[in-house]
Amino acid sequence: MKKQILEMLSKSTFNISSEQYVYAKVKSLPLNSNHFMVSQDKDEITVVTDINNISSLNIIEKNNNLWRLVSLNLSTPFMAGTLATINSACANKGLNNLVVSTYSKDYLVIKDSQINQIKEVLNELGFKEN
Repeated sequence: MKKQILEMLSKSTFNISSEQYVYAKVKSLPLNSNHFMVSQDKDEITVVTDINNISSLNIIEKNNNLWRLVSLNLSTPFMAGTLATINSACANKGLNNLVVSTYSKDYLVIKDSQINQIKEVLNELGFKEN
């Protein structure tokens, strides 16, 4: 299975956003939809948004790090073990990331200070940068 995943990753690409993002815990759902991610569970509402959007939020607290989005353009979506392979490679390099999956794309949300390391990890896995 690992061989199939690595073969698929060698046909895949990634893009890194130029924008910086923040994580914030907010008091209420945002009124506008200019945010990358809004997540609500029974305990809290979390927003990941471009740093330029934070003034529109009713923030309880925010993470002090700046983050970037790495979009993964997988040649074969929904292949079992793909995200585990990527996260394992990140963990082996000491990178902490969040994975966000949409229907057609996966994203890694990674600290802005670790962009060079994530490029290295993805290139080692066979990805090509767009």
